[in-house]
Order: sequence, then structure tokens, then C-alpha cells
Amino acid sequence: MPAARRTEGVRKTLPCNGCGVSFELDLPANLDLELHSSNGTLAVTGTGRSLLALDTSNGPITITRAEGTLDARTSNGPISLNDVRLSGASRNVLRTSNGPVTLVGVEGEDGVVVEATTSNGHTAVLAPGYQVTLDRNYFRALKNGTANATLEVRTSNGAITMR
Repeated sequence: MPAARRTEGVRKTLPCNGCGVSFELDLPANLDLELHSSNGTLAVTGTGRSLLALDTSNGPITITRAEGTLDARTSNGPISLNDVRLSGASRNVLRTSNGPVTLVGVEGEDGVVVEATTSNGHTAVLAPGYQVTLDRNYFRALKNGTANATLEVRTSNGAITMR
């Protein structure tokens, strides 16, 4: 993206190779977040119970130590969940078209079912306490409760791993 520079009241646009911007926000817990980026990383850490809606067209998405309901989508990048607790009976979505998805320490408030599909990649699950149905391009992992959260995971080109 070109950089804008004002000189004597005239706006000039100059090439800006490698320019970028980064934001780090310290927000109160339990705040719903809706974040969008066209070419960048989205990373959320340490939320209280909240709704997270994250969307980027070219970049990774990382969610760590979060609680609530998730909708995370990227067209070109990996998605990682680490120590995430999904709200009971919630519907959660992770989508990427070109990138792996890694789930580590994903739990439901009162049970969870994870359904994951990849068109061009493998699946792997090592999740004690889950009932697992596993195929090369699909898995379903269930930790039954009275109000199961659902987590739907899709990637076209990438592996899906759950630990």
C-alpha cells in the first residue's frame, strides 16, 4: 500500500514496500470482538466469556486461553486454538481454504463435538476422554455432556490436528 505524505498542502502518494501496521489492544474480559483484516495476522489471547468473530483474507488466526463462541475464517492461513473453552450448546466455526488447523486443549462448557473435514490433507486426533471416529480426511470427536457445543472445522488444503 502506498504511503501518503503531505508537502506544502499537496498530498503525494509514494510507494511503500513492506509497510504495515500492527495493533495490540488490552481490553476488558467478557467483551465480544469482531476483527477483520485483509492481509494480516489475527491473534486473541485471554478473553473472558465472549463472542469472537475473526476474519482475514491472507493471514493466520490464533486464539489462546479464550472462552465463549467462535467464528474464525481465513482464506490463506493456518488456524490455531489453544486452551479454548466453548460455551454450552453453542455453534462454532473454523474455516480456511489454504492452511492447517490445530486444536490443542479444546473443551466444551458442558460437552463438545468436533467435526473436522479437509479436502486435501490428513487428520490426526490424540485427545484423551473423547470418543473419536477417524478417517483420512474427516474426524468426529465427542466428549458428551448435557449441552454439547459444536465445533465445525473445514480446510481445503491442509491437515487438521487435535490434541
